[in-house]
Amino acid sequence: MHCKFKNKSALFVGQPTFPTDFLIGTATSAFQIEGAWQTEGKGESIWDRFCHTTKKIGDGTNGDVACDHYHKYLDDVELLSTLGFQTYRFSLSWARIMPEGTGKVNMQGIAYYANLLDALHKAGITPFVTLYHWDLPQALQDKGGWANRDCANWFLEFVEQVNFHLGAKINNWITFNEIFVNCVAGQFLGIHAPGRYNIWAYYQSLHNQLRAHGLAAQYLKRSNANNQVGITVDLRPIYPLDELNPYDHQAVEFADLTMRRMILDPILRGYYPQAHLDRIKMFFPAIEANDMNIINSPIDFIGINNYSRDRVKYSPWFIGHKFWPEYQAKAPEKEYELNNVQYTSMGWEVYPEGLYELLMLLKDEYNNPKVFITENGAAFTDHIVNDQVDDIKRVEFFNAYLHQVSRAIKAGSNCAGYFAWSLLDNFEWHEGFKKRFGLVYVDHQTQQRTIKQSGYWFKSLLQTHKQNIMQNESKSKPLTVEQNGTRGSNVVY
Repeated sequence: MHCKFKNKSALFVGQPTFPTDFLIGTATSAFQIEGAWQTEGKGESIWDRFCHTTKKIGDGTNGDVACDHYHKYLDDVELLSTLGFQTYRFSLSWARIMPEGTGKVNMQGIAYYANLLDALHKAGITPFVTLYHWDLPQALQDKGGWANRDCANWFLEFVEQVNFHLGAKINNWITFNEIFVNCVAGQFLGIHAPGRYNIWAYYQSLHNQLRAHGLAAQYLKRSNANNQVGITVDLRPIYPLDELNPYDHQAVEFADLTMRRMILDPILRGYYPQAHLDRIKMFFPAIEANDMNIINSPIDFIGINNYSRDRVKYSPWFIGHKFWPEYQAKAPEKEYELNNVQYTSMGWEVYPEGLYELLMLLKDEYNNPKVFITENGAAFTDHIVNDQVDDIKRVEFFNAYLHQVSRAIKAGSNCAGYFAWSLLDNFEWHEGFKKRFGLVYVDHQTQQRTIKQSGYWFKSLLQTHKQNIMQNESKSKPLTVEQNGTRGSNVVY
């Protein structure tokens, strides 16, 4: 096992606290860590094709090997266990299970995920399985991909096969990861797979992914009454770039309609915001009978991915939308500070209060649904010194953001758990391997793993959390007469 475990027992002052039923885990996605892109029957995905296209990835790398998790999953489950995580969110590769997207099932792919699930259960780690994290089979993209209305039915076929072969090992399901980012980056901005620059395809894909989510949620709820089904959305508090500019305040409204309400409103309320449809009706596909009922299918939780906040400015040239975000399309070379504010190496402002604001928004505007923070983390420049990675900025990031989660729960938020992004330094999409988000440092030449200081911080947090759980369970047990010093009685006091 190429993994370094350093015995650190440092205490971290001021850790956040949570209810005893609160789950703490970490997260990954298939394409970013698995590698084995042509191994044991796996088909080509749109990200395989995108990575192998010249000048699409910032550092010229690809996901062919990534973290080699396909071959090292037992080592990585051991890492999860060593750090004490209660739960683990990961995604399934559609092309590994169904190489052509529909039809034949690759049983070697099924066996891989079955073995991973078994290893997690054996370690006492609860799996949360994401069905779609951006890696559509290329064979389906050749038929139009998500811009083709039929893709929702293709996805349902995939979900049915996953449930048939693996459903007995899974109770917590996430249908989609970040529909907005997936569609806008892949279909409109062209910086993610499949690399399209088509606003019509963007809105067609968005509507069809929402439909696919609803179909999958209906099916999974029917198939097992114990299934907990949700969807992960990316949310960011939105602020005007210039507080004194009234047009930038209008841009906040436009951005909120586009990035938040066009996703959450149909899922949780059953309709798209009319104010946005009126602006983009020339681009939006026809809404057919029953579409909105499908999208609004009952679910058990909402997953929130959050890293920062957005500042937006008024942009008259952006037809129908009228806003543009401040952040750079190209990430900086490394993290920096500006006006006493920390920015990560992605160029994202560290804004912990954003998590509190989002959880309060869900509470106040959407009837306080059950929520999991399904991704939260930071990319910083990491170095190994004496077999250690002292990523203190990442520790400070997690501590600050998790305190805001704790604050929100105390204020009435129905937040049930948190997943740190990410377990491993992985393939960061169009940035390649330049950006490191992991709690575990990965040398991508040797695949050696080294737990960072942030990983040990979580280990300490989880030890305290589990002690609180045990103490609560001990207090809740009834005290018998025998335990109170008198034998021979079953009377409970």
